[in-house]
Amino acid sequence: MKLRLDYGTEGLDVDLPDQRLTIIEPVYRAPVPDAHAALREAMRAPIGRPPVRDLVRPGQ
Repeated sequence: MKLRLDYGTEGLDVDLPDQRLTIIEPVYRAPVPDAHAALREAMRAPIGRPPVRDLVRPGQ
């Protein structure tokens, strides 16, 4: 399969073997209404990790 990738300023043409090709379609996600609040919440309660305040101390 021949493909043109958005790469650099002019793109990149590649030829990939059909038997080893997986195409992943993007899934549209609506933007969050308040990006600042979403970032703050993600830092306070990340998925599967301790909060940033528990990992980094003042001055680090």
